[in-house]
Amino acid sequence: MTDIHNKLSLTWTGGKAGAGRITSGHIGGDLAMPAGHGGTGKGLDPKSLLAASAAECLILNLVAILEASGVEHGPISIETVAQGSGGAGIAIDHHLTLSLSVDGAANDRVGRLIEKAEAGCNIGNLLKSAGVGIDLTHSIARI
Repeated sequence: MTDIHNKLSLTWTGGKAGAGRITSGHIGGDLAMPAGHGGTGKGLDPKSLLAASAAECLILNLVAILEASGVEHGPISIETVAQGSGGAGIAIDHHLTLSLSVDGAANDRVGRLIEKAEAGCNIGNLLKSAGVGIDLTHSIARI
């Protein structure tokens, strides 16, 4: 396994209704306190970043597993919703859409590979161990 070293920079200006910025290498995004907490809600919030990490982990695992299994595929997309109350509770719902160049008979096999990708996602497993509910549904389209 490769050692990972990530450096993030975050800046914040103002109070609750202020604005922030997160950067890491060649990516960046605006940060905001959620409107429900007195902020503008016009930027990424911590729960969104957490859900994005889980979604990216899942999709990268799936790409690696499909490639190792010799499954040719088209675009893969994932829609992720993070829900939670004002407290510590959070739930993450992923809906994965996968385009395959194989026939429908392979859907069961690919479904098992999707489950394997979810089970191997370190971010998702860490969140689950902390009590975060993660639900995954998927659809497979033929290209």
